[in-house]
Amino acid sequence: MTIVYEYQGTPFNVTNMYPILTAGNNSSFPDVFTASFVSLANVSGKTRLTVSVSRIDFIGANGSNNSNWTGTFMLNLLLARKLY
Repeated sequence: MTIVYEYQGTPFNVTNMYPILTAGNNSSFPDVFTASFVSLANVSGKTRLTVSVSRIDFIGANGSNNSNWTGTFMLNLLLARKLY
């Protein structure tokens, strides 16, 4: 899936800025999500971060392919600026 986060405040200076993403969940099951950076840009006066998220589904504990993952997906973001 593709997720677009749009910051509603003053646009960031995105020059030489790079996101570091980590994914997780609030369940006792292993993380089954991977987040990948797509873009960080100012669009229509707002800063937009677009990420692609891959999810593995139907990993059942009993071998029946029943998905027993019912947690909340979390995406942590750290914006880092490259300095010269």
